[in-house]
Amino acid sequence: MGGEDAWEDYRRCLEAAEELSGKSHGPILGVIGASSIANRYGLNEAIRVLGAEATKTRSEGGLLLLLLKPSREDLRRELGAIADVHLKIIREHGVPILCGVNPRTNLFAIEMDVSKGHPMPKLTPIL
Repeated sequence: MGGEDAWEDYRRCLEAAEELSGKSHGPILGVIGASSIANRYGLNEAIRVLGAEATKTRSEGGLLLLLLKPSREDLRRELGAIADVHLKIIREHGVPILCGVNPRTNLFAIEMDVSKGHPMPKLTPIL
């Protein structure tokens, strides 16, 4: 990504995703650092590009994860209108905790289950 023209960089990403999708014959999982996009192109341009990607991902049946730093409250409010699901991860006493903001869920401790020889995330409800 060159960092000068958000739409040109987005076009390049679409081309790469199309090439990958053709090889895998399945939907794409997109993971985007929304904070980085906003820092690079500005809030308004980032919202437009991320909104376009969210719309494209919905229509293709893929999954898009937008990662956001807690300090970007302005971006969180805007992306909340775009996202179907909003999850929040916080850390309390060294334990990562997951909760759903939209839709609202209970709290879950995130643990690693290594019983099968490899780490798999395990969600343990906090009552």
